[in-house]
Amino acid sequence: METEQIKAGFAGAGMGAFALFGIGFGVIGWVFGGTAQQQTETAIIERLTPICITQAKQDSAFSQKLKTLEKLEYDKRGSFVATRAGRQCPAKRGRMPWSPRNAAMTLPASAFSA
Repeated sequence: METEQIKAGFAGAGMGAFALFGIGFGVIGWVFGGTAQQQTETAIIERLTPICITQAKQDSAFSQKLKTLEKLEYDKRGSFVATRAGRQCPAKRGRMPWSPRNAAMTLPASAFSA
């Protein structure tokens, strides 16, 4: 009799755990650490990029920098923006999971047009 109760207890605990995780990940929106970090970085880039673009447009040498940026190959644009526009952006490297290089890699050059 005791073994049947123990089996039933384990079966109930297993089904409860399955239901908990199924509802948590499927309905409530729980995510693993890597997914959460990626979502956070994406949100930060989406929020800070318009600020950086606005500040970059206020630069007196903006049109010259934009022409130089448009001439560069796609994979070199990020390092160009990181070295020349990093001082204008509100995030400092090492403090936030954001960099001007990531922002430049996710935007088309038309986003910088005046």
